[in-house]
Amino acid sequence: MAADGPRARRFALATGTGSLRVVTSGQRLALPSLSSLTGDELFREADPITRIVFDQTGQTIATGTLHGVLRLWDANTGVPRNFESRIGGSAVADIRFAPDRSWLVAATHQSVQVIDADDGAVLAQLSVRGESLQLDLADKGTKILVAGDRSGLTVWDWHRDMTETVLSDGPDIRRVAISPVGSLIATVDVSRRIALWDENMQRRSRRVRIAAAADWLEFTADGTVLVVQAGIWLYRFLVTADGLRPQWVRLLPASPDASWFDRESGELFVLDRSRRSVPVVDRLLPGEPIGSPIEGTPESLRARIERALALTLDEWGEPRPLQPL
Repeated sequence: MAADGPRARRFALATGTGSLRVVTSGQRLALPSLSSLTGDELFREADPITRIVFDQTGQTIATGTLHGVLRLWDANTGVPRNFESRIGGSAVADIRFAPDRSWLVAATHQSVQVIDADDGAVLAQLSVRGESLQLDLADKGTKILVAGDRSGLTVWDWHRDMTETVLSDGPDIRRVAISPVGSLIATVDVSRRIALWDENMQRRSRRVRIAAAADWLEFTADGTVLVVQAGIWLYRFLVTADGLRPQWVRLLPASPDASWFDRESGELFVLDRSRRSVPVVDRLLPGEPIGSPIEGTPESLRARIERALALTLDEWGEPRPLQPL
């Protein structure tokens, strides 16, 4: 699922069969079921669609397929643009538009390519190896951050064809996000720990750990909050001088088929096909509490859990391994 911003309220929903629908909720804020949304099938790809994004205007859709084909489409009519790029024989894992939309960058598990948005020409290419690469842009698009590469977290200055592995524990990095002003980078490693790094790649001391592998993480528009979705877990962390501090955690009814976070409004949209015969897009306002806080300090809560389960927790809330007798 992808969305083109808080005003238009349009969403692009792709299926494993290669079809795509663009739907809109009109003036309604709470999205109804997809059966009552306007929008028929916009187009059909020959291959299953593995990644889809709107550009910044909401007028163009980029799709990447299972076999590495990248295409651009008119978001209103479904007419394909005179553009096609084959970026390899493996699935497209991520796509990002340049700030000025003149180029886009796409990743497979073998390469990252910068592609001209007018004619599909490859402007630059970086060889990588990773199971599921994820991208973000820094310095107004002059640098591309690549997470999930086996060689580490990579910063690629594609204009000068220079790469740098910026973290010593980079091979364990699975997700990355850069703050809107570019002064902070958030990473998630293979142990599900989230860390904050400054522009000199110095890590702030306070890290947090989440309960499952992160699907995505995004800063809010002002860079003061980091939102993370990991399966059924939704987290909101405050960005502080020493790192991240948990603000709250929410459990979703089910792990969503897809989700999208609007960093401007702070709203989260989740696509759920599991609970109903008709798929539903639910709108959440993560800032609104849904329950009463648990009374007591974290230390007292930890002690209660340890007593109830007859075990000892480590600093991350995980059970400590049993010591041999």
